[in-house]
Amino acid sequence: MQKLGIIGLGPWGRNYVRIFHRLVGKERLVVCDLNHLRRSETQTAYPEIEATGNYLELLKRPDIIGVVIVTPPQTHFLLARASLLAGKHTLIEQPVVESLLQAEALFQLGRKKELVVMAGHLMVFHPVAEKVRQMLAAGRLGQLQYIFFNQANPQTYSSREKFLWNVIVHDLALLEYWLGEEPGQIKASGVGWEINQAKKAISVLMLMPGGCMVHLFETCCHPVKVRKIVLVGNRGSLVFDDLEPGHKLQFFSGGGNTPDQCFPTWTEPLEWECCHFLECITRQIPPCTGEQHTLWVMRNAEKILNHLADD
Repeated sequence: MQKLGIIGLGPWGRNYVRIFHRLVGKERLVVCDLNHLRRSETQTAYPEIEATGNYLELLKRPDIIGVVIVTPPQTHFLLARASLLAGKHTLIEQPVVESLLQAEALFQLGRKKELVVMAGHLMVFHPVAEKVRQMLAAGRLGQLQYIFFNQANPQTYSSREKFLWNVIVHDLALLEYWLGEEPGQIKASGVGWEINQAKKAISVLMLMPGGCMVHLFETCCHPVKVRKIVLVGNRGSLVFDDLEPGHKLQFFSGGGNTPDQCFPTWTEPLEWECCHFLECITRQIPPCTGEQHTLWVMRNAEKILNHLADD
């Protein structure tokens, strides 16, 4: 019986356990975590699941064909490389790795071993993200002129690098998924990482080859959480508010300010992500968050970091 391995049983790792337990069956999961309490809690919730504290034991098992890595980002490269060398298809939670060079090395190894290497860029698998992509492809917005990404999260990050990899990567992943173009120009500025300074915000401007301007504004000092994206074209606009409990996506035609159509979300993004990973393994197809997508995200994230370093 072919099985899946999940390395890392923190809060997000347990979400993967919940989804894959439902998708592949109760006896086809093997989990790994150094923390005995986490392993015990997982087995209490799912008695049929096997658990180990040694990831090498998991990777040595021939019945495990795929591995999901949900550990701290600084461990991703080591674990993903070991997984690929062991012949396992590998899904890596974001942030995938800590540099473009590490990402390139993993995908090169994946090609050599003919294995699936997939990034867990969750927002790409949001049902609304797919709807936006379809509407853009159908020309519903006309010529795309402007995209505004706005994230505000009252959470503390110790550096702009951690802020970038944990927050802006979500928006970069969506931008690649929707447009797939390399930015012609990038400008970035950030404030607030000096000692005892409260403001923490990053602003990024991109000019895409087709003339579309992209603005990303991310801050971790707002008192309230914001997760909103606005796309403006010459024939219509879309507003994607991920915190809206009802109609997360609204379409405005022309210059109107009353939505013509609303599109509610309907499926948990993580379930779509997990289903896609299984499909890529079964059908031997490249994932939509595979090499081209992930390297685009990593490459442009590093460009933003370089601009911030010079700011």
